[in-house]
Amino acid sequence: MIHGTCSGLIYQTMDTKMKRQIGAIVTGLLFFCLCLSSFAFAQGQIRKLTIFSNNLGLVEGKKMITLKKGINEGVTFGPVSKGIILDSIYAKAEKCEFLEQKYSSDSLLSWKVDSQKEGEALLRVVYLTSGLNWKLNYILEVNKENTFMKLYGWATVENLTGIDFSQTSLILTPQLPLSVEESIFPGNLLKSSSLASSSFLPDIFYSIPYPMTFKNEEKKRILLFSRDNVSITKIYLFDGEKYGEEVREELWFTNEEEKGLGIFLPQGLAYIYGIDSDERITFIGESPFPGVSPEEEGRIYLGGAKNIEGERVLISMNPPESYEDEDGHKIILNEYSYKIILYNRRQTPTTVEVVEHFYEKLESLKSDPSPYMQGKDFAIYQVEVPSQEKKEIEYTARTKSKGVIK
Repeated sequence: MIHGTCSGLIYQTMDTKMKRQIGAIVTGLLFFCLCLSSFAFAQGQIRKLTIFSNNLGLVEGKKMITLKKGINEGVTFGPVSKGIILDSIYAKAEKCEFLEQKYSSDSLLSWKVDSQKEGEALLRVVYLTSGLNWKLNYILEVNKENTFMKLYGWATVENLTGIDFSQTSLILTPQLPLSVEESIFPGNLLKSSSLASSSFLPDIFYSIPYPMTFKNEEKKRILLFSRDNVSITKIYLFDGEKYGEEVREELWFTNEEEKGLGIFLPQGLAYIYGIDSDERITFIGESPFPGVSPEEEGRIYLGGAKNIEGERVLISMNPPESYEDEDGHKIILNEYSYKIILYNRRQTPTTVEVVEHFYEKLESLKSDPSPYMQGKDFAIYQVEVPSQEKKEIEYTARTKSKGVIK
């Protein structure tokens, strides 16, 4: 009897404890859910990010709020970036006037709002912030014959705002927004204002076609565009006046749709890979990638050509001649001669493109060999240099310049 009674009491006691534990768990869960609901209601959702290339971003967020007619205190939005530019904050809601704004240390914005209606309203908040940055780089894969390349444009994006972004629309642009360097001066005169240095660029925006999750202190690489079978030409270039005795190895391409491109290519850094005879990927090097507009020519520097050298030697320079034209201008004539020597220490013949510049009007040019292209202020030669040999170009140029009226 005693044993049975004790067993019943034990079971009753255990049942009571379990009930208490279950009750406590349920209460805790309910409290947790309420807290989550309250926290979610207090938060604003970041819907869109626009990141410029100078550690500046534009954040756009939305949130449903409940208002009474008249003055509403403590309308909140957050969290917001720790690098927020407070003067840039723009908040709006239908039939509402925002009277006061505060920023708290827990990264929340709050307003005093005068509402003309009662009920729910969509709060929209836009602000500028530091801590968001991106840069463009390129991956190039050049085929064995140096006739085509694959081109990939990648964005490296960095988030140092102190907050996470989840399922957010992301736009990247190499342009900078309008910046007024100096504001109003005495006399209400605007001394100077300027667009950012990239204002010459066309409107370029890379809109990522899927929602981005982007955590604080995170870097991501995002593919912006890719092009296969871009036509290229490998050039060995000698321009003694600009680059000294180096024969430069360059990749030239035309940014045209029929050549596999036809899009604006902002400047960046290119990592260049090649395919060798065994179909292995080799690293050629890294090089600045110039900004190239559609229909323009692009050149990528690959370094100095191995076992090819150039030399530019002044042979003669006659004393200047001068006379006065019918308008009273002083006309100056110069005549000089140069020799260009190209050395090929390779096992195969190599064609070198030689460029000569004339910084005055070219009157005459006597040359051996003749240039394959000649303009008002330049001449271009294409010279095939046999293996283990040298080739020479020799020319005499006569130029004319005009001085001031006496």
